[in-house]
Amino acid sequence: MQGSSLRILSLKIDEYLDAVKAALRCATDTQLALRLRVLQSRISNYRTGRTLPDIQMARLIAAALDLRSGTVVSDIRKERARRSAADRRKAALA
Repeated sequence: MQGSSLRILSLKIDEYLDAVKAALRCATDTQLALRLRVLQSRISNYRTGRTLPDIQMARLIAAALDLRSGTVVSDIRKERARRSAADRRKAALA
């Protein structure tokens, strides 16, 4: 997938997870978790925004999508920054 339309914009975690699900031919997040050898709750936490993938998970995502791990890590950092900014805005309004 390197050089594909996936790299036009930085992706959000949900988009990466959906792309990995498709690449690994998983119908559910439970199947995805099994293929990635993590608990399903970890995938759920990523989707709900409770947590973001760590470097090891970023590498797994990158490998599944044939991307550079730095690309995925960069997008995770951008999402972390977006979430932090949103949290600061909510706190300021409270």
